[in-house]
Amino acid sequence: MLSLILPVLLLSANVADDLTQTQLEAMSKSILADIEELRGDKYQREVKVSIADKKGFLDYVDDRMERTTTDEQMSADETVMKLLGLVDPKMDYLARQMELLQSQVGGFYDPGTESFCLMSSFQGGLAKIILAHELTHALDDQLFDIDGTLDRLKGNADAQMAYQAVVEGSGTSTMNEWTLKHFGKDLSMKDLAGASEMDMGGLEEAPAAMWKPVLMVYMRGAAFLKRTDNVMKGQMGSVARKDLERAFTHPPSSTEQVLHPEKYWDPEQLDEPVVVKLDTTKLVAAGWKLQADETLGEAILSLVTAPADERGGLDTSNPMSVLGIAYTNDDAAGWGGDRYVLLEKDGVTLFHFSTRWDTEVDADEFEANLRKQSETLSVAHGLMAPDESTGMRISRSPDRVDLTIVIGGKGTPDIDALVAQIQ
Repeated sequence: MLSLILPVLLLSANVADDLTQTQLEAMSKSILADIEELRGDKYQREVKVSIADKKGFLDYVDDRMERTTTDEQMSADETVMKLLGLVDPKMDYLARQMELLQSQVGGFYDPGTESFCLMSSFQGGLAKIILAHELTHALDDQLFDIDGTLDRLKGNADAQMAYQAVVEGSGTSTMNEWTLKHFGKDLSMKDLAGASEMDMGGLEEAPAAMWKPVLMVYMRGAAFLKRTDNVMKGQMGSVARKDLERAFTHPPSSTEQVLHPEKYWDPEQLDEPVVVKLDTTKLVAAGWKLQADETLGEAILSLVTAPADERGGLDTSNPMSVLGIAYTNDDAAGWGGDRYVLLEKDGVTLFHFSTRWDTEVDADEFEANLRKQSETLSVAHGLMAPDESTGMRISRSPDRVDLTIVIGGKGTPDIDALVAQIQ
């Protein structure tokens, strides 16, 4: 569900004068040497750096999307988010997402071309802070092959998000170390103020599903690498080299492990996700088109189970408030595994989502949450209440909770008969 378009640093500012290419290259050379010293690793190849304007950024995003996803996948993601009530059914999700990216991006590293671009409006200490973050991605990519790992994780968006938390957590941790090292030397309080006073324009009105997963991979990613679930502690200190290598070469299997680091780092509490498979062979043979077969995971389920008043925009009145954001809740915790399928036939959309939970109590909490919000979901999709008419079903067995939504078409679809064909 998290759009893996690019690893970006969510910073923006209004700066009067632009850097030149020569200045950027000199600045990058110095920071590359600093990162090698901080990390104890050497860059294996040259990192290309350049300055990009808005058009260059949009061209990059188009190219990146062509290489990493398809229009069908993005459309399916948007449909599922709307079915689950995470975004307004009338919203042009992709267009809104692009608007936010354009307003927030400060720089971007592209693993596909092993190059970094700094947005043209940045200079001085703020540009250096961005460089420290993004050039860390370049080192990690050379050492651990970021895109190669993402390719291996295709078909499991939750595992991809967990890996992206490792990538962004590494960038954030090294950036914080570099900033502390240079504070009072070539970084001033004004530079730090520019980094903390992020331009969050538009995020106040954006749904949480658009901004919270992105912040999660940065903030909780850094904390995960420090083996803590405390975001504040996660922004301080360095990551042990052996922990960084382990996280990149054997990444967390789920966002559950990122949100609860002990379930990854502590052998006695290791909690690998249950593999849930949904066989749609019969429905496909009957003419249904399979549009998506994916995993949501705890990070996205925390959005699904969040109260309505927590699904809106980011509070930007105090930039430091991001340290106190909760990225999971009791109704999403205890997640054991999940899978969903999205199918379409003759204008009818079928969404079937099957979850597993660590205990029956965890399943109870999730089921109760779904039933509590089912009226809102039903109204949004023009359906009646679940289990009382067509359109939506919530079913339960000891550690399993399933949600089925059918919308569109004419007549009365037999949901139970459709679900019976999904094995």
